[in-house]
Amino acid sequence: MRIKRENKKTCKNGKKAQLFIIAALIIVGILFSSVSITNYIKGKPKPTAFYDLSKEISSESSQVLDYATYKRDSDVNKLIANFTDKYASYAGENVELVFVYGNTNSLIIENYTLVDTGGVCADLGEGSCSGIYGSKRTKESSTTTPSDSSVKIDISNATYNFQLNPGENFFFVIKKEIGGEQHIATPQ
Repeated sequence: MRIKRENKKTCKNGKKAQLFIIAALIIVGILFSSVSITNYIKGKPKPTAFYDLSKEISSESSQVLDYATYKRDSDVNKLIANFTDKYASYAGENVELVFVYGNTNSLIIENYTLVDTGGVCADLGEGSCSGIYGSKRTKESSTTTPSDSSVKIDISNATYNFQLNPGENFFFVIKKEIGGEQHIATPQ
């Protein structure tokens, strides 16, 4: 009979051990689930329309350069300037554009920015205001002679580097604020 009593003690100790193992597994499961929930961060998706514009400008600008080369047009810069003016009006509102084009002898830098033109407000009473507010795109342009084959563009405390290749070059930086975030695209 002693053997049976020892088995009952062993059985009770075994059930306690099983209970502790199950409790430990539950606690570990809760800890892992809470850690995985706190470490999960969902990033905002990139605005595809904005980045599609940058791919489009890369493609279109190379076609303009190819056209100028094929036609042996002596004034490539005039064709590109026409292209950048049309693209700037096509790009939409709240888009800042910087174009750099030319060759190792001469580079043209064009900066298209939006300037607030102010507005008119009509007070309709009760603190409400109905008005028209606007902005217009301005263009600043300059010509420079590069000192080496490296081009650096500084925009909003950020520097973008491009390498000049033999022949005609075309670089751009497009900046747009979308949903409170700054998105910047450059040639790829």
